[in-house]
Amino acid sequence: TLKDSVNRLCAEIWDEIRSFLAVHYRFNTRLDTPFWRHCRKETALHGADPIVAFYRENGPNLLGNRGILEPDRSTFQLEGFFTHLLGMKVPHDRMDSPDRRMELWMINHQKMIRERLQGALSVNESLRYFNHPGWSWMPGFFRV
Repeated sequence: TLKDSVNRLCAEIWDEIRSFLAVHYRFNTRLDTPFWRHCRKETALHGADPIVAFYRENGPNLLGNRGILEPDRSTFQLEGFFTHLLGMKVPHDRMDSPDRRMELWMINHQKMIRERLQGALSVNESLRYFNHPGWSWMPGFFRV
């Protein structure tokens, strides 16, 4: 029973990887070569069919999370698939425009983030701290 359970889990993981890669091959328009034209035309979506159908109708709406993927069993989560689809500019039918109140909230939120980042360290500054011989992590910072 343990072997069967592990085999089922591994099969689910590989099936989801196949579906995630299928989305990449089906919708990637970065290059227009015979290979990529073939991929866009012929790649089956497998388990990503319901994800893509939901996305095309509803956009990147996480309210469908339970009905499409089991979040506690998904490697990429719905957000991963939606990020993939949005990044490749796959169109969807839900084109909501924010109202003025939401626009102002977003402008203020972005301003607040920019203000907080003013005092942040750059990557190079952070690496200098981490690579300094006197650096040590707080005891218990990493828990196993």
